[in-house]
Formats: sequence, structure tokens, C-alpha cells
Amino acid sequence: MSTYDFNTLFYDDYNGHRWKVLDSVRTITWSTIDTNLALPLGGQIAAVRAPYQYIEDFKSAFLVWDDAISSIQFEFSPSLGNDADVTVAITKLDGPGSSYGYWNVSWDSSKYVKKATIRIDVDDIDRGWLTTTMLHEIGNVLGLGDIRPTTSFESVMEDPFPQRFERAGLSEFDVSIIRQIYPESRLDNTSPTVVLTADKSSLRAGETALVTFTLSKASIDFNLSDISTSGGALTNFAGSGTGYTATFTATANSSGSASVSVASGKFSDAAGNFNADGADANNTVTLSIISTRTSSLTVLVDKGVLGTEPVLLKDLVEEVTTTGTTVTAHTLNYNGTKFNYKDVDALITTVIRDGNFTDEFRKEITDLYPTLGNISYTEAVVLVGAANIDAVLISVAGADGNYVG
Repeated sequence: MSTYDFNTLFYDDYNGHRWKVLDSVRTITWSTIDTNLALPLGGQIAAVRAPYQYIEDFKSAFLVWDDAISSIQFEFSPSLGNDADVTVAITKLDGPGSSYGYWNVSWDSSKYVKKATIRIDVDDIDRGWLTTTMLHEIGNVLGLGDIRPTTSFESVMEDPFPQRFERAGLSEFDVSIIRQIYPESRLDNTSPTVVLTADKSSLRAGETALVTFTLSKASIDFNLSDISTSGGALTNFAGSGTGYTATFTATANSSGSASVSVASGKFSDAAGNFNADGADANNTVTLSIISTRTSSLTVLVDKGVLGTEPVLLKDLVEEVTTTGTTVTAHTLNYNGTKFNYKDVDALITTVIRDGNFTDEFRKEITDLYPTLGNISYTEAVVLVGAANIDAVLISVAGADGNYVG
């Protein structure tokens, strides 16, 4: 945005005054008066017409400037009258067709405005120039001067007015010059937020998902170090402004769930506000890890299934697939044929898993031989001999009269 030399830009009515703005939005009250208008430097001028039918026009003009200057907020206070920061009145000025409006301010030693008034000429108020006049006078009250009419740009501060300004906002030029006086527009106290999404909800260890980070406001300091992960790592971080992406790769041999999140206080916007939404649900992406555990089993098949007697089958391959914490597949593979575990569960007792007695079968041992409840399979082989171990296991399973269950 261009910077202008106000001493050469304005040919009149520029004094270098401004309204004082501290570390928050400055509220400037405005009101109207229908009796005597108290002038900022003393004295009074009689109001000659009630302003009520023009209030909406006044409001519209103040709102236009309000929208352009973010560090200042105009507030209409009908009851304040002369006690408002800015008081508007309809008075006599210099007759029809001359001055449509007039402003006055008082300021302190630092040229911060203490009080302001705006007078609208009763002879010109109904000539169709009220909005333009109010916009111009408010600009003067805020600290702008008068500009000679020009074709180089469009400004409501041109005097005399080259055209009517019946618009919902200021020209780009007017916005730029008022923000030169009030550069902190709008004093932005709103924290930026971030929403995380992923193109997958689940993935296997070693697989990747694209994570997208959408910020509510542009940031120049959002980077990879602002992001926390569990169950994996981020690479290929890229983006700018309000949009970023990164590739999440699940850790090898991981299970359960993984997450990507952004905590509060990690990045800021141009106004220096840090994000404060770390606890929001959309600040975290949770990915379910698809994992498959493979085990070697020895199972006892109930009598009457593979023959009249129970049969001990060895070296079955068990596969248990989980997505997050939910089992999504459980199979047994025997001699190249895969069985759904739920379909055969009622027909078998799993005796050994990966070389150790299962909890299910250990209970059978404990019920029969309480002192051997912690015996390992290797110790059992030594105790009864390799030639006898299978028969002993079948005997233990059936000691309660049921080989299965």
C-alpha cells in the first residue's frame, strides 16, 4: 500500500490530529443535538432543524468509515447529545450552494482529538449531497484534509465534490490514506485456527496418508515442528498462507491407532495472535492402523470332527487382523486351506501359540495339576518325554469329560 505525504496531498484542513488508539479498539461515540450545539473550543451554535429523519443517513456514513478503520469503532449514542465524542447538528452555515458541511475539533498537546462536531447546512441538506457531505466531514474529523478534485484517483476528501458518493464502502485510495493515520486497522485479537483432515481413515504399517492443514488465517510461521505425531512420522511438508499438506507414514510394526495434531500456541497470524484451539476435535486426525499378527498354533480338534477320536493338529498358521483396536479378520490356515476362526472355534481347543501354552489350555493344566500351573511347554516335554507329549496333552484336555470348551 502506498504512503503519501499529507502535507502536499491535502491543500486545506490538514492539521495532523488523530484519535488516540491504545492496545484495543477505540470506541468513538457520536450523537445528534436539536437545540444548541456546543463547539469543541467553546461557544454554541443553534441547531435549526431536528435531525431525526436523517439519522439513518448519518449512521450509514459513520459505518463506511468504521468498516475501513479496524482500530476504531463508531457507536451511536442518542442520549449523549453534546457529551458524545462527535456531535452532529443541522445549523445555518453560509446559504444555499456554498458549504454543505463544517467540522470542528479540539485536541491535546499530542494532537489527540478530545472533542469533535459536524454541522450540516440546513439550506443544503435536502439537495442530495448529504451522504457525500457526511463522509467528507467524518474524514476531516478523523484527521484527513481536503484534496483538490483530480482524475488520478477517486476520493470522498475531494473539495469541492466532483461527484456524489452513494456507495457502501470507501475507494481504495481513501482506505489507504486513512490506514496511513490508523495503521493498526483492524486491531486483530482473533486467534487463528487450524482444521486437520486426511485422505484415509486407516492404513497399514508403512503405508502413507496425505494430511491437509487448513488455517483460518494466513500464517508465515506454521511449519513441520508445530505438528505432533504418534504411531508414525510426517514428511513432504509443503504449503503457505492458509493451506498446507504433509505425508504421514505409519511406523513399521505399529498397531492400534496413530495421530497427527497441532497443539495451542504453535503458530501465529500477521497480527501476532497464536492459535488457541488445540483442544478442538478437528485439531487432531486419528488414523486406525491395520495390523496383522501371525502365530503358529497347535490345536486339539474335538472327537467326531476328523474321526472318532480327538486329533492334535500342529503348525497351523493363525492370522489376526486389527483395524485400530477392532479385530476385522481372524483366520486359521491348515495345509493350504484357510478357515474363518469363528467357524471352527467351537470345534477346537488352542493348546499352544508360538511355543507357549495358551491361557485357555493352561487353565486345563491347573485344574488337573495345580502345582504345574506355570509349567512351560518345553518343561512339559522334558517331564513326560517327546514321544508321550501329544497323548498327555489330549488326556489333559479331556480330563473334565470335554475336549473342547
